[in-house]
Amino acid sequence: MSRFSKILEQFPMSSSGTYNIGVRVRLKADLSRYHASLKPGAEGVTAPPAGMWSRTSDRFCGVRFPEVTLDVLWQVLEVIDEKYLALEREVAAGRDESIRLRTKEATKYVGPQGGFRSLHVVYVDEAGVTISANLGYRDEAKRVEQILRDANVKPKVVVQK
Repeated sequence: MSRFSKILEQFPMSSSGTYNIGVRVRLKADLSRYHASLKPGAEGVTAPPAGMWSRTSDRFCGVRFPEVTLDVLWQVLEVIDEKYLALEREVAAGRDESIRLRTKEATKYVGPQGGFRSLHVVYVDEAGVTISANLGYRDEAKRVEQILRDANVKPKVVVQK
């Protein structure tokens, strides 16, 4: 069983396939204009899509609070489910190990003045499946570049116009 399968076993995917159901979350913003109980610190659980937004956008998820269920932007939620976070860390560690040990190809795309655009990594995961990952976030790409450096893998640099 893959590490990712462990997450799916305990926290199934939503029907839209963009988030896991049953994860405890805490509200970071005041959404009391939608319901009086939705103040910062309110806790809920991710639920199947509650409305149109969580069915059509990966920026939203359905959340079941004690008194109301609605679609909420991920950016105003904090995951507080320790069991889920531990599984996420385990999956990330396995992914990092696979990148470190079994990278087939790495390409860093930069702009004409050398600014970061993206990092593309092709590696084989623990189950033998070839994964092609395109990292567009600079911080995540820097972290993966460090893993590649530690494994003596130098990404090919491509300058884009």
